[in-house]
Amino acid sequence: MTLAEHVAMDRERFIDGMVSRGFRLVRDDSSGTVSDAELSDHRVQIVLSKGFPYLPPEVYARGNIRRSWHLEPSGKLCLYTSAERETRPWEDPSTFERRVDEWFKKNALGWPDDPPVLDLEAYLELPVDPRHMIFDQLERYDGEPVTLRSTPRVIRILSSGRPSKKSRHKGQSGFVTNIGQVDEPVCSVQALLDKSPDAGKIRHALEQHRLDVLIVRYRRSTLWGAVAVTFDGRNGPRRALVASGDSRSRQLRAGPDVQVLGAKHVYVIGVGALGSHIADGLARAGLGRLTLRDWDVYLPGNAPRHIIAMAGAEGLGKASALKAVLAARTYSTAVVEAIDESLTEPSAAAGLLASDALVVDATADGAVLGMLTDAALLTGGRFVTVCLQNQGRSMRIDVVPPLDGAEPLPPTDLRPDVIPDRFETGCGEPVSPTPPYAVAEAAGMAVRHIVSLLADKPVHPSGELREWA
Repeated sequence: MTLAEHVAMDRERFIDGMVSRGFRLVRDDSSGTVSDAELSDHRVQIVLSKGFPYLPPEVYARGNIRRSWHLEPSGKLCLYTSAERETRPWEDPSTFERRVDEWFKKNALGWPDDPPVLDLEAYLELPVDPRHMIFDQLERYDGEPVTLRSTPRVIRILSSGRPSKKSRHKGQSGFVTNIGQVDEPVCSVQALLDKSPDAGKIRHALEQHRLDVLIVRYRRSTLWGAVAVTFDGRNGPRRALVASGDSRSRQLRAGPDVQVLGAKHVYVIGVGALGSHIADGLARAGLGRLTLRDWDVYLPGNAPRHIIAMAGAEGLGKASALKAVLAARTYSTAVVEAIDESLTEPSAAAGLLASDALVVDATADGAVLGMLTDAALLTGGRFVTVCLQNQGRSMRIDVVPPLDGAEPLPPTDLRPDVIPDRFETGCGEPVSPTPPYAVAEAAGMAVRHIVSLLADKPVHPSGELREWA
């Protein structure tokens, strides 16, 4: 069976099933893999577009219907989430019809159990301005004019107050208003103004052509969102896309333990390829404090595997260079300290294990591992050591000593492939052939275990050994 035959069979099965349930086939111009058909009954119009059956049918309400959530300005019903594309429940006509029935029942009740989705802009019946309105701590501007800076891609707030006429870089004029709780979609600029306590000021600014962007804060349940409407003489009002640039939005994507990690400290010894990716992963996860220690210098040959990988870093200590990179990353809120020194004193190793930090050894240096291991056994401390072996086919994270008296991980049974050593100018040691993807994978494993230890819910008491034969 060809793909075209497979798609056609699914399409015909769906159409036949809907017709048997009382729907009328209005037209069917489908051909091969391209679906183009329409069915209807007294409530809805169903359109099979070219993405069917991999995308759901488009369903539009017929006649007058209560304006509510999950109904686009075009009259299209929002029936499925993107997460449902894997199972494609719409392929079964009876299941699909039940979903439509359920939509109408919930719509009549006003969606009482609806999650507080912050997508009010989707309901504004306005053309789209392709720029993103990016904001941070928007609540501090409630009820105030603001000065904006606009580019072809984004709009940002520069300061409170109207733009200065004397400024060499003339900004645009904006206004921030707060309409509070929104219980049903707001579909027009007029409706936004009707809800705004600042409606008089905003209308006056519009009449005087002194308002370029209206930014409206709103609340659904306990969550706050915003919409932005842009104005110009040529295009009329348009809805801009919005995005929060504050730390709270970044934390939503940092993982479930971000609140715990904000108070934690990790001390990474060895920030070469593997250690640098581990440090970056911890910063992304929301770690509060990070100490980086390494005696080595970043050189051009490090770029393929190292997180630094930027021009101008050559000759800098790896720890200091990595600190600078993390400081420039908008997702990093960690306080980062760099120490461009090696760890050679046993007493220093013991002191680290007695500190508030979780020590991570990513040096692949037997001397450092030996010092930390002996210090841990004699002082009751604990650390994590991470390494790649066998040209990247063995990845291991060891908790030393293991938690709760568990057995240590066994040594690897793999042996490295016999390949000629490779050397580069200025280096007395052969260059490891471990590929960059193995470094990234091992670092991801390590960060998972480190975060789990910091959150007091360890993945495994001894760590993890992963091998690729």
